[in-house]
Amino acid sequence: MASSDLMVGLEIGTSKICVVVGEGRPDGSIKILGVGQAPSRGVRKGEIVDFETAMKCVHEAVVDAETKSDVMIKTVYVAVAGSHIQSFNNRGSVGLPEDRDEIDEQDIEDVKINAREVSIPA
Repeated sequence: MASSDLMVGLEIGTSKICVVVGEGRPDGSIKILGVGQAPSRGVRKGEIVDFETAMKCVHEAVVDAETKSDVMIKTVYVAVAGSHIQSFNNRGSVGLPEDRDEIDEQDIEDVKINAREVSIPA
């Protein structure tokens, strides 16, 4: 199986941590190769309150999923939810010299960097 066909999802819940390993098929469906689970500790109401403990539980679920699917997990998609999650939009801009009328790759990278430099509300 090509590693690009592999999809791994991770959900850190209040009661359990789940890791599902799937393989993308040419028809667009996903074949589930294995599911790993571990009791969730260090998480309260969907929020991580004890990072070290929660990290150990995630590791346990990942190892379980690797064993059941016979796959070494390198990357995952993480589900993030909860009333404590907030998002906001931001903009980035850069000035162009008057003698240039084309945008190049560096300009695009500079705009992305500029957009990320924002004070996040506490």
